[in-house]
Amino acid sequence: MKKYKIFVIAFFSIIYSYSQSKKQSLLQYINSTVTVVSENGSGSGFIIDIGKVITNLHVLEGSESGYIIINGSNEKHKIKGYYNIDSTDDLIILSIPTLKNNPLRLANSKIKKGDSVFMFDDKLNSNKFIQNGKIEFIGNSESNSFMRTSIPVNQGNSGSALINSKGKVVGVIFAGLFTPENLAVGENVASYAINLFTIKNLISKNSDTVKKLNNSKGAHYYYFSGLKKSDIKDFNGAISDYNKSIKLNPNLFSSYYNRGLLKLQIRELRDLTASINDFNSVIKIMPDFAYAHNNKGLAKILLKDFENAIKDFDISIKLDSNFGSAYSSRGLAKASIEDYENAILDFNRAIEIEPDNKLFFFNRAGIKYFSGDEKGGCKDFKTAKKFGFLDAQILIDKFCK
Repeated sequence: MKKYKIFVIAFFSIIYSYSQSKKQSLLQYINSTVTVVSENGSGSGFIIDIGKVITNLHVLEGSESGYIIINGSNEKHKIKGYYNIDSTDDLIILSIPTLKNNPLRLANSKIKKGDSVFMFDDKLNSNKFIQNGKIEFIGNSESNSFMRTSIPVNQGNSGSALINSKGKVVGVIFAGLFTPENLAVGENVASYAINLFTIKNLISKNSDTVKKLNNSKGAHYYYFSGLKKSDIKDFNGAISDYNKSIKLNPNLFSSYYNRGLLKLQIRELRDLTASINDFNSVIKIMPDFAYAHNNKGLAKILLKDFENAIKDFDISIKLDSNFGSAYSSRGLAKASIEDYENAILDFNRAIEIEPDNKLFFFNRAGIKYFSGDEKGGCKDFKTAKKFGFLDAQILIDKFCK
């Protein structure tokens, strides 16, 4: 019994030591990350050298002053100015002379699709601690400097360090990704980050001259202003801001993307041809952007151009074989040309990817029922209701006696 007690004590001692070690390791990261507070709101950032913090330019655009808070503490440091900016890729290196904390280290190896990553959440806007995810897309460095992660973010995460499993920085978060399904409720499903080589390129332009912050507003400022206006349902104001953003930076794909979504999704603003043109602009900048191809297809469905819509969904699925909504959309387009068998196969795949998606079940139910499989259709209507699509009850009452 004594030996058993000793073993138990030793075991829990090891566990405690491990947890303390892990906690200490995380604290080292946290103390190298900051919240950036300006006249226009807050964002995130991280220390790259003694007295230097990197964050997104749009966090400071339009502001003449600000300060940073060391995450994990209440310690504040005044921003004196900045050393360098990258207005194309939305980065700025801030001068904070009183800041002495250790910097985060940049990765040496390239990140790959599927790699695990994490970031520390913005403590002013979230109760979460760490957000985990994977790399879903990496842009070609010759044409764009962006990558997509599966981490959903809020506006306070702009400038967050994206960190790999070895604890090294591989990118900087700068935007969330909206889809037609989640635009109306203001939730994003993923995030975009600036690639490591862009960060290193800016750091390499070392400058000892500190320049003052000013209140000039650039493309990224208007992009994020458009996001805020979309959140409060001021869609005309959002379109106006996206227009200004694109005028200032014709290569900012996110402004085209969100403007195209509004013209597709918001009925009173609907302009399907203009929406398709915006998604084409996105694809020109980011050819491998599956969501842009998918949204083009959705616009073509509304134009009843089903054959070409299917081609867009084909590309989207080729780029992302686990894109459930693309299979669902292609299924709807195939059903519209009475290719019911293949439409149901697409919905089967969509449901395999997202097994609790009520809309997938509801749409498959309609295709099954009206193509002759009344029993299968009724079963899917009931499953859609079970997952929360309450309007399915109307069709259950009407067709499924």
